Amino acid sequence: MMISESRIDSYFKKNTNILYGFIGAFISCLIVYGYELSHFTLSIDEDTTHNFIHMIDLGRWSHAWLKEFIFPEPWSPFSSMIVALICISAAAGICCYALGLNKTNSAYFSVLFIALPQFAYQLQFSNQDETFGVAIFLAASSAVLALKDRVIFFIAFILLNVIVLSIYQSLIFFSATLITIKLLIDTCNDNCSLKKWFNLSFKVAICLAISVAIYIILTSKIKSHYGVTSASYFSGLITWGTLGFSGGIKNAFSFIYERSGPYPLYGLATYTFTYLAAVLIICINAWKRNTNLALIVLLVLIILIMPYALNIAIGGGTPGRTLSQLSLVFSALIVIFFSYLKSDVIKSVITLSFLITACTTVSQLFYSDYISDKQNEMIARRIMHDIYNVQPEFGRDKSNIYFIGSLKDLNGWKKFNSDDFGVSFFERGDSGRIVNYINMSGIDKINYPQVNEIKEKYKGYLSSMQSWPNSGSIKLIDDNIIVKLSD
Repeated sequence: MMISESRIDSYFKKNTNILYGFIGAFISCLIVYGYELSHFTLSIDEDTTHNFIHMIDLGRWSHAWLKEFIFPEPWSPFSSMIVALICISAAAGICCYALGLNKTNSAYFSVLFIALPQFAYQLQFSNQDETFGVAIFLAASSAVLALKDRVIFFIAFILLNVIVLSIYQSLIFFSATLITIKLLIDTCNDNCSLKKWFNLSFKVAICLAISVAIYIILTSKIKSHYGVTSASYFSGLITWGTLGFSGGIKNAFSFIYERSGPYPLYGLATYTFTYLAAVLIICINAWKRNTNLALIVLLVLIILIMPYALNIAIGGGTPGRTLSQLSLVFSALIVIFFSYLKSDVIKSVITLSFLITACTTVSQLFYSDYISDKQNEMIARRIMHDIYNVQPEFGRDKSNIYFIGSLKDLNGWKKFNSDDFGVSFFERGDSGRIVNYINMSGIDKINYPQVNEIKEKYKGYLSSMQSWPNSGSIKLIDDNIIVKLSD
């Protein structure tokens, strides 16, 4: 008796672009992020053991619950990143399905999706690896639902994007960007009109606005439930109130110009080829006398601006980890251009060149973090050794430790314009983070004084102290060990 094929198996056999996209992206992830997978280091935001209330405070309550009940808190070496890479690869497969790519173009897209190493700037934060992967997968999946253009699917689209917002807010525009790219592909193939673009875009915009409204209401209720009363994290980034309309526009587009042109983040210089692909797409369609040329130009411009939608919304710059749509736009526009090329050899060489470049730059970024981690350990051990020598009584009562100032230019491997990569905890000069690092790394178990005005309180003592490692840089004052790193 023959067993009938399951609907799931049948579905994936009919939609092989999902599988090709996933496999291509995952193999690329192993190539690009192999060094970090095998060399875990304590980096930025990885120094605390429990981030639940902090994430509630940031409005990322789905992240907080996922880490509390499903994923390890704060992180797990290797496993946190591998889960993230699996989810990102799954998102690449979903993107291939949403865009209607064939098997070959799905392979190119998925490799290019990873070959622009923007995700490195997010994956550096291991305490958010798994949840970020889940969020980008849900964002891609929501776009597929919206493309079905039915009421029930739009309701699901809204709910999924509420979850996306409550994990990582900057991914809210990912689905809209993916939908716009699909409309561009349809327009290039004479399957989209201005009316179709406007109607679908309007529906998506309304649904995203509803998602944001629901998210804001739920966030307020959840914060109240947990007793968190601070202002929104993103509200502190908005510049419109202080700079005005013209100032906010100028500030936002100045950031976009710098990141797109003369001052890209390290490893993201290859994004410039996105603009070349965009120009070529327009020129080719103009040469072919595509009747939808005006709409093609409009959609290309919208797609190019979408990765910076958040910057326009707040009127200013944001860290590299928030530019989550760069990889999507980069891979999609290049693959659309590829559709006009006949040579698979040329397409393969271009794709592999981007992948090798990404492997090189990402490995260097994470190696700079590895060196920084080694420096953190060396400096922390030396300081703790000096504390026990200078203040023997510290070993008896475990007094609080407070670090003043910071150490500069520690890491020769830090790359120019590489955000937080390669920055030591001692270079940041945040006393609480330094104490957290010493505790988290197992070097010692120390306390941090709960005194916000400690610099002002001990101003007289500090002015007469030398900077570490000089003699007189460590003093016991009112049961607090003060370590002066610099003025």
